[in-house]
Amino acid sequence: MKQSQDEKQAEQNLARKIISQHDYMMNQLETLKSTLREVLDYVHPNRNTVFEVTTPGEKRGQYLFDSTATRSANELSNSLHSLMTNPSVHFYSLTTGDDEIDNRPEVAEWLQDCANRMHAVMNSSNFNTEIAEFYLDLVTVGTAIILQEEDPKDTIRFYSMPIWYCAIKENSKGQIDCVSRCYKYSLEQIVEEWGMQPLSDELKKLYLAKDKSIIEKKYTIIHYISPREKIRAKIGTLSMSYSSIKVWKEELKVLSEKGYHEFPAAITRWTKTSDEITGRSPAMDLLPDIKSINAMKKAELMGMQITVAPPLQAKDNSLVRPISWKPLSVTYTRGDSEIKPIVANARVDLGLDVIEYYKNEIKSGFLLDKLQIAERDRMTATEIMQRRDEQFRTLGGVLGRLQEECLKPIVNRLFNIMLRRGMFNAIPAGIGNKLDVKYNSMIAKSQKAGEYENFQRVLASLGPLIEIKPDLWDNINADYMLRTSMKNFDADMKSLYDENDVKATRKARAEMQQQQMDLQATETMGKSAKGLKEMGA
Repeated sequence: MKQSQDEKQAEQNLARKIISQHDYMMNQLETLKSTLREVLDYVHPNRNTVFEVTTPGEKRGQYLFDSTATRSANELSNSLHSLMTNPSVHFYSLTTGDDEIDNRPEVAEWLQDCANRMHAVMNSSNFNTEIAEFYLDLVTVGTAIILQEEDPKDTIRFYSMPIWYCAIKENSKGQIDCVSRCYKYSLEQIVEEWGMQPLSDELKKLYLAKDKSIIEKKYTIIHYISPREKIRAKIGTLSMSYSSIKVWKEELKVLSEKGYHEFPAAITRWTKTSDEITGRSPAMDLLPDIKSINAMKKAELMGMQITVAPPLQAKDNSLVRPISWKPLSVTYTRGDSEIKPIVANARVDLGLDVIEYYKNEIKSGFLLDKLQIAERDRMTATEIMQRRDEQFRTLGGVLGRLQEECLKPIVNRLFNIMLRRGMFNAIPAGIGNKLDVKYNSMIAKSQKAGEYENFQRVLASLGPLIEIKPDLWDNINADYMLRTSMKNFDADMKSLYDENDVKATRKARAEMQQQQMDLQATETMGKSAKGLKEMGA
């Protein structure tokens, strides 16, 4: 369908507005890009495409002399993946926020069933591969972005996006509600996704003529996501909270105009200052140490090389042929000329302790000392678990930001997508319209372990008193302690009987005990009566 002149002008105006907004937001990151490039050069060279397009498979990181930072960043990101979003563990559960409602059998079963279905969908998607890239970006460049797109086949698909290709903006509450990213598409890819309609008449002719230089040429696509009220939206997206517009920059064409019910991007900062929108990473903090150890390692290698293969001195024009460095070879000289090594007396061992110091500092800066249990002789399993929980609790700040900025939006969007698709059982009455997320990862459980330890301390302190006065047990609600501990540690609640069933079982047991006591009393009275009768006789 051919556009009218007014429609074409309106489309170009919208495209210019989107491009202008994107360019303005990207300009705010120009200073950051130089820092990112330096960090990636030293910590994650394979990811460094900040300023230039690299050739796939080309050698990178050839100027590195020490890999401590690279290996430490990989180990930290892998640990976060294992401890926070382990695919073999249900790292989250759902709650209404009201314990009384959660404890209702039909509600508890429905919430657990929903969480199980969500976990299955997440594991069948590409979540685990993309979240690994997300964590690596987080610990190296400080800001990580993962986009969640609804998918007709897999329900949801995830896309990790580097911050240097994206621009982000906060609202008045300090929450990121706008993201704009640019990427490259060939003309063939544009036609594959949007058909021939966006192409101008000239481009259509070149495309149909199979002009390879035109078909394979890369064009810039801008994908702009923001609250709907901040940008024009089509009639069909008025019911959606966020607008999604894709613009072909070179042609000033709006390729698509859609929307999202929820903000589709989870954007996490490792740490941030109040006057910056992007985050700061451990790698940024450790950059002086990382550069120092690379410089020292280079000097150490040069010293070793000079010691093993020192430079030589000889008289001018004293060699018949060039010096041969092969084993058992002979170098011929003229007359009594002598070839002598220039001895530098290099002490390469002097820097080893300093290098080891920097290695430990880098590992500590990447929190590896908090993620590894210190080994000691004769540690019991309980001691190991307690020490692990204590170390994990020091990661509370990281955990809080990851839960709020990454896991919560991902879980909420997945739940809403599945709810709209009718992938859950009927909702029990009385739940309400809002559900919350509880996190059950290893780190989250370590944060909750304090409550369980409080129970243990109370019981340990009451031990001597209870021996003196056993009826003190009447003050302790053991049922509540059991159910609370099982919830905190994400034990399967199906292993517990319903509270009404427990009450019925206890009532039946009490009645049976009473019947036994009555029977014993009857037998005792019968024996007593018989004894009295025999005595009277």
